[in-house]
Amino acid sequence: MTRDKRSRARRLALMAGVAATVLALGEVGVSPLRITLPAGEGPVSIEAVRLDRGLFAAAWAQSAVTLENVTIDAGPSVYRMPSVTIEGSSLSREALLDALQGKTDAPWHEALAGVSAERITMPALVIEQEVEDAQTTITYADLVAEDVTEGVIARFVAGSGRIEAEGPDGRTFEGEIGETVVEGFDLPFSVRWYTDAAPENGENPYRPIYRSFSVAETRFGDDEASVSVGRVSGETVEGRLMREPFTRIMPELEAMAEAGEEPDDDETRRMLGMMADMMGAIRVGQVVVEDVAVTVAEMGGAPVFAIERIVFGGDGPARAETIRVESEPARLTIASVVSEGFSFAPMVEGMRRMAEGEVALDAGGARGLVPALGTLRLEELAGSIVPPGRTEPVDVSLAAFAMAAEDLVEGVPTRIRASFDNLAFALTEGSAQGRVAQLRALGYEAVDLSGAFAALWNPEAQTLAIEEAMLTGVDMGRFGLSAEFGDIGAGIFSGDQMAVMMAAAAATARSVSVSIVDEGLTERLLEMQAGRMGVGANDLRGIGVMTARTMVPAQLGGTPEAIALGEALATFLEAPGALDVSVTAIDPAGIPFAAVMQTDDPRALLPLVTIEAQAR
Repeated sequence: MTRDKRSRARRLALMAGVAATVLALGEVGVSPLRITLPAGEGPVSIEAVRLDRGLFAAAWAQSAVTLENVTIDAGPSVYRMPSVTIEGSSLSREALLDALQGKTDAPWHEALAGVSAERITMPALVIEQEVEDAQTTITYADLVAEDVTEGVIARFVAGSGRIEAEGPDGRTFEGEIGETVVEGFDLPFSVRWYTDAAPENGENPYRPIYRSFSVAETRFGDDEASVSVGRVSGETVEGRLMREPFTRIMPELEAMAEAGEEPDDDETRRMLGMMADMMGAIRVGQVVVEDVAVTVAEMGGAPVFAIERIVFGGDGPARAETIRVESEPARLTIASVVSEGFSFAPMVEGMRRMAEGEVALDAGGARGLVPALGTLRLEELAGSIVPPGRTEPVDVSLAAFAMAAEDLVEGVPTRIRASFDNLAFALTEGSAQGRVAQLRALGYEAVDLSGAFAALWNPEAQTLAIEEAMLTGVDMGRFGLSAEFGDIGAGIFSGDQMAVMMAAAAATARSVSVSIVDEGLTERLLEMQAGRMGVGANDLRGIGVMTARTMVPAQLGGTPEAIALGEALATFLEAPGALDVSVTAIDPAGIPFAAVMQTDDPRALLPLVTIEAQAR
């Protein structure tokens, strides 16, 4: 790098520090000064500088220095500071001038790390942003940075803030930001994160940018709707350098967006690579968001949606606690929603693979951009919902719901588990069709259901197992199913439709089992059907028992297994309790799906399987 380029890089780093933390130290002089940064990265201007000990002080380590009307034009963002006052600075006048003019041989981050000050204050910081015809102005007031040691700010406080925004459609928004506090702000590294590329053959570890931060009550919205947040606080924010610095990435991304043309493959891959690099360059410790509320004007002043507390980041699970929905069709409360194991890492890796040309830029490649979902659990839902076409609400409750999707292959989870416990709701009167009408015809006025499903693909054994598919109803019973399929290769998860079809055609069916436990549903079905036929329930039961003992074996070839199946069905109908039926392929490899699909009469498959049945 030439001396001129090194000089410009140092000036850029120092000015970026001003933008990030208001730690601007402009050149001391009698007349207004304008400093131009490298092309494309905007100018910095300082109208005047005041020293409380005069311009001829040899050093001003303990004097107050005020920079007036500081402006940083960084492309889509412009930073304006009416004044910046630095008290107890460690830099001499000569050292400051040398740093700004690029006359020092020290790297820019070392020069910035040499800055210490007792206190830096600003009455206001105005940030103006314009992106694709959307304009935003954020004004912070009463800013104070305390105990700046070697470029690290011990405590930075912005007393308040205000947001004014206008979207591309001309719609305006506004809001307020409460007191913002940042502690342990590493200014040299944060500026380096924006302006320096990662070393090509060196270590690039994560380093703290903030030790902690908090933002007091914030509100944002318009006359129609608004969002408020009581408080946001967080632990360590860390970063590592990117392959290309932020000051180079953002102008390129903005140029792509403003071009108005579909990017070609090379541009798309480059954009994906930059986005993946950015997503992997920051990580955040635990963040807590409290008292989130959404208000809609036409629905009154009360929040229509609220969350008492949200926790995410760090090593623990993410949680949302005490969620409330208050609207005309639904009023719900959820005690908590917990997410564990969610990660963007597979998505970032997929973006990098696409960027490096390892996978195609098509729907199949896009399947690799799915994040790891992990486990999601909802606990204690209660409320009321007005069903479509109805006017009266129905009370609904759910003890718990859980879902896990893990071990992704081509963006598809190969281990799935889901369950719900005690989904309870009333069956409203007047329903003339659908499941509600059928259940009411059976004499149910309310239902209480639980269920579970679990499936697993074993890549070594090339099997797909439905480990559990179960539905339970209070005063109804339980129905369960399990199955295993063989010769299921990875092609079944491919984005290529032909590969999926070929993988499915090569698969085999190995076993299927059904388990039924009756807790009152069978008797209700017999009584309902008997009423429709105009016979007694016991008479209909007798017909069913006889049919099971005679017709079932006859239809299945009269084998001992067929007779055992008919007997088990008859026993179950005589005294409903539990019934287990399993069908297993005689060949351990299973029955090819192709043979099943080509069979017109399912009875032709009977010689290929064994059947076991038992009533208890």
